[in-house]
Amino acid sequence: MLGAVRSYVHSFAIATGLRVPRVTTTWKRNAFADLAKWEIIMGTDWLEQQAAAHCVTGTCAAGVIAFWTAHEFAHLIRGHRGGGSGPGSCRRELEADIGAGWLLAIIGYDLAGVGRTLTETGDGVTHPLDDDRRRAVALGVDAARRGMTLGAVIEWNDIYIDLLAQNCASVRQPIPFVLSRSRSAGRSRPSPLERTAF
Repeated sequence: MLGAVRSYVHSFAIATGLRVPRVTTTWKRNAFADLAKWEIIMGTDWLEQQAAAHCVTGTCAAGVIAFWTAHEFAHLIRGHRGGGSGPGSCRRELEADIGAGWLLAIIGYDLAGVGRTLTETGDGVTHPLDDDRRRAVALGVDAARRGMTLGAVIEWNDIYIDLLAQNCASVRQPIPFVLSRSRSAGRSRPSPLERTAF
């Protein structure tokens, strides 16, 4: 599993032109990015549990590893520091989710195995709700397909990300994408980002 994490990290570093972060393991039940040390720390037992909980196939398990590695790499790219709770923490997690979608798309990763990864991960306090996290990943995927940089997609969606982050710390109900109006039918239809599937 650590070999797969390192392989993804190298792919992300090559695609972004950044230096390769160190990859280490921990006994903790999570994954972390340490900006000061330029390091990704993976709880290997936690990663295996995530794969087992959400997957029946090897493709899905590979998707879990790819997603969480991309998520932690995105924390490094965005310069995120330390935990906390509330809107600031949720915003950092949403930015990392957008970054994960963006990174996976720019390296050409088949996103079919990633879809089930964000199930029961959002607590609404330090991490956004699962639906909001999936939407963030879809924003990153769509932006990469459109040739946008990670910084540009986050800046472009700044208000939306803030809304989701505020929601995380207060209401704790998923916020839908903004719907566009269909002039011919006079009814709402999903925006292109809402239709993005992975």
